[in-house]
Amino acid sequence: MTDLLAPRLAALLAESFALWRVTARVAREDDGRIVIAVADGRRLAVRRADPGAPFRWTIEGAGRPRHVRSVHGVLKVVRAALDAGYEPGRLRVAASIAEMRGP
Repeated sequence: MTDLLAPRLAALLAESFALWRVTARVAREDDGRIVIAVADGRRLAVRRADPGAPFRWTIEGAGRPRHVRSVHGVLKVVRAALDAGYEPGRLRVAASIAEMRGP
């Protein structure tokens, strides 16, 4: 991760844990990874994806590595892995019944 991005993403994750009421510790490693440690022993690592990959971040430690393209994706995957009560919202776009019936 770039020197500018890593501290901001780490701070955002720490603030997000407070909002989600998840007790976790966020630390930055020398290699640029952000390591998340939860009180129950679970650990996740967020790192920049390899150059040329079609995604920007890789999250490791929640079973298989997950790859995401955005900060939103990082937050969603991390929260799903650490917050047992998390239910992601889904947005559905559809025509209204009046539009479906026609004139």
